Amino acid sequence: MRGTVQAEGCDTGGQGVAYNVTSVNGNANYYRADGVDLDNTSDTGGGHNVGWTSGGQWFRCTVDVAAAGTYTLDLRVAVAGVPHLPDASGTDLAGAVDLPATGDWQTWVDLGSARSASRVVLKLPATWGARTQTLPLGGSTDGTTFTTLKSSAAHTFDPSTKDTVTLTFPTGSRRYFRVTITADSGWPAGQVSEFQIWTS
Repeated sequence: MRGTVQAEGCDTGGQGVAYNVTSVNGNANYYRADGVDLDNTSDTGGGHNVGWTSGGQWFRCTVDVAAAGTYTLDLRVAVAGVPHLPDASGTDLAGAVDLPATGDWQTWVDLGSARSASRVVLKLPATWGARTQTLPLGGSTDGTTFTTLKSSAAHTFDPSTKDTVTLTFPTGSRRYFRVTITADSGWPAGQVSEFQIWTS
């Protein structure tokens, strides 16, 4: 399944509820008459984009995910920044995402491309009890053909180590990563709350 979330169409509800913005960061509200600063996107089919952002600002976008599963997040961005992607409870889902400079406010890049990586960190909520999950790690450039980066093995998630498992592998350029959990000692299903990909 695939879906598109338009950042400019984030939730309504006002300051501190649906978003946190400051009045000094632009006033181009366009089709929204609230505090979200929007701009016309210059490329074909772009519509609007969120602009004038700065540290500490956030926008909430509610997404109804129809089924549990593995999802790939692609970002379309301009200029540079380090956004965070938390869930509704505030849990960071991806860590800091270091975006490359694109050179201009209206020079857009799709981050859905292969990137260099050598480490994957899997997390469960730190308050959960210890459990062992058996899984391999695969990587792919096209989302269809996966090569094995780590062979299937049992990995223990333990509160004493913040319920974190780290998988290291030779540095390489890949767009997709996949774990297939085949056994879980703590629940009759695979469990991962965070899937982090690191360059080192």
